[in-house]
Amino acid sequence: MDKEKRDDAPVTQGNPVTREVERKVAQSLKKDCKPLGILYEALLNAEDSIDNVGTATDPDKDHTGMRPSEARYKLHKGDHILAHRGCFSHHGIYDGDGRVYQYDCFLPDLLPKVMHVSLECFASGDPIQVFDEGTFYSPDEIIERAKSRLGETRYDLICNNCENFATWCRLGGAVEEKPEEADTLIPINP
Repeated sequence: MDKEKRDDAPVTQGNPVTREVERKVAQSLKKDCKPLGILYEALLNAEDSIDNVGTATDPDKDHTGMRPSEARYKLHKGDHILAHRGCFSHHGIYDGDGRVYQYDCFLPDLLPKVMHVSLECFASGDPIQVFDEGTFYSPDEIIERAKSRLGETRYDLICNNCENFATWCRLGGAVEEKPEEADTLIPINP
């Protein structure tokens, strides 16, 4: 898989090619043995959550990024983005128009849910970075996938969090009914 290099030096968490292959394996497993495929996806989601904390707290990692005003001009529709929150990173999908689809669990007195918010709200004062991963979908399909989950309230800290949501929008995963829908990996911003 060839990926086009980006000017804004995306954050890489693990090997993005391996991550995409693992998601594809999980989809294939669900075709042959659905319970095993679902279990494997849950393990991948848990691994992502653990890696998130490890990456966010690593003092050797560069946690600088863009302000929302700069991000509006550098981000691309369907980008998986993140903002560091100290001991974890918050993830979302950029809509190409200054807003982000996110799973937010940090609003007081509200049930965690998938929302469509401004870049400023998403960043909450923290720098924004691009998460480096390919996708099985076009930017329009990524946004449609994100929209399809608006209002969802099935948040789980380990297996259905903001990073898992953003990854699902770009690579598929446990939420979908038809895991066979994507067969071809699309490079980042071809």
